[in-house]
Amino acid sequence: MIHTKIYLLPILALLPYAASAPGSPPGGHHGPPPPSCPGPCLATSLSDFTWDLSIEYHAFWYFTTPAHQNSWGTVTLNLSNPAVPAVKTLACGASSDRLSDFFYGDQWYPCASNPASPAILDTSFRFFSRSRVDVNQTWVCDEDGLVKFAALATAPLNMTCTDVSWTNPNWTYGTGEFYSTRDVKCAPVSLRLKPNEERILL
Repeated sequence: MIHTKIYLLPILALLPYAASAPGSPPGGHHGPPPPSCPGPCLATSLSDFTWDLSIEYHAFWYFTTPAHQNSWGTVTLNLSNPAVPAVKTLACGASSDRLSDFFYGDQWYPCASNPASPAILDTSFRFFSRSRVDVNQTWVCDEDGLVKFAALATAPLNMTCTDVSWTNPNWTYGTGEFYSTRDVKCAPVSLRLKPNEERILL
């Protein structure tokens, strides 16, 4: 049976493997000693790491009668990991019909993996209406041995949105026309996202 050791490390403690593992002698390292000249993936992952992120939100409501509605919200997210530049941008998305804010931050949405770029193992996000986004990602650096990283980030959002409502003044039951609609569109938000927590999985 293979056991995976997980060390929860403050970001500063990752430079580089310097903190002693619990129970290790003074001056010990987490895992094997780092290479004297780490490759770009490892060097970036161990430095002041940030993701590049852009996010958009759109919600739409339409009523076929005053008492019958169909509604949904969608969020799209693009994420770039500078430690793995071969994966230019990872596209993620989710939709929800849970009234009335659609996204409540209680569900993680997985991003589709890219089989051509196995260095990115897993990515997911959760969205709190228009106020916050969380990102969770695991990736591998294959330089002088495999080193697996996992990071979690939380960022507040200040989204600029338009909210347009319309009511049909000539609506008549049975015509099939919309009684009313509401359309919320938020401009894309781009930001640098720094992990709140980063882990090395040995």
